[in-house]
Amino acid sequence: MNKLVLLLILFGCATPDDRPMPENGEALLSEFDVAQEEKDRFSFAEIQPTPAPSLEPRTEVKTPVKKPTPKVVKPKPVKEKPLVGRTWPEDYPEIYKGFEAPAQKTWNKFKPLIRVGESISFDISYLGIKAGTINFKVLENGMRGDDLVHHFKATLSSADYYKYIYKLDDYVESFVMAETFLPLKYTLIQRESGQSVDELQLFDHDKLQNKQWFKKIKDGKTRKDDKTGFTPPLFLDPLSLLAFFRGLPLENGDEYFVPIIVRSKVLKVTATVLGREKVQAMGKERQAVKMSVYVDPTEDGKKPTTMNLWYNDAPSRELLRFNAELKFGSVEGEWVQ
Repeated sequence: MNKLVLLLILFGCATPDDRPMPENGEALLSEFDVAQEEKDRFSFAEIQPTPAPSLEPRTEVKTPVKKPTPKVVKPKPVKEKPLVGRTWPEDYPEIYKGFEAPAQKTWNKFKPLIRVGESISFDISYLGIKAGTINFKVLENGMRGDDLVHHFKATLSSADYYKYIYKLDDYVESFVMAETFLPLKYTLIQRESGQSVDELQLFDHDKLQNKQWFKKIKDGKTRKDDKTGFTPPLFLDPLSLLAFFRGLPLENGDEYFVPIIVRSKVLKVTATVLGREKVQAMGKERQAVKMSVYVDPTEDGKKPTTMNLWYNDAPSRELLRFNAELKFGSVEGEWVQ
């Protein structure tokens, strides 16, 4: 089921669990044995709006209520990382060194498209049957010290009638440094039929290192998998990847290389823009940019996966549809709200 890594944002696959759902991914910093120094370094503080000054009472004027629109963060070029003069950590994998140049070419073309407040829902079908809903949200930006951080969240829940067969209540969060569009922190929380999973990943870009805390409870047994590993110089997590694609030019024939990290494992993602075509989304036909995404594990013996994404061929660049052929059938998603 790891072949669903991009489509289901690494919610994973499960086999009733009554573990409480943490309030948010930040709670995992306390749940796991994270050193206080790291808690301080990786804590995220949402930017609070400045209260409006109090005004003298005045006659109320009724105006039509307007639906709030997502706030668009003005794009700024991401900070480029040098390709020369770098000192690599001891025992750093040679294969990761080779990822830097092609990934840098992709990052150089990227201009952030962040629409704070945006919320998009997808119906997920498995073998042609609606199995659940994924909701993607762009939450308020926050701060890590003096650094601006973007905040993305996705939730997955099973369809009402499907809960009798298989129940899902999962979510992931991604915290991305605005200056470089590199992930700071990634959290995954699953509450599913028969198992629960908590996962926390912290990314130290100075040391080219990630730390993972992982806990899975299934059939009354607990399995932990805490580890430290190296990261490529440039990479993303699965959730931030979907936001990253929106900020690329997406010209016909373009090819983009992006390493991603999934449970401390590095995957090579090559995305190719196949062209423009019409697709159905939100009840009508829309012009879309079709991308083929090839996901190749760096581990020996692991098979690659190909999937398709369709982004709105408009400045807003919403994800309209996606699909993939898996070992046990096809999975599709369509923008519905």
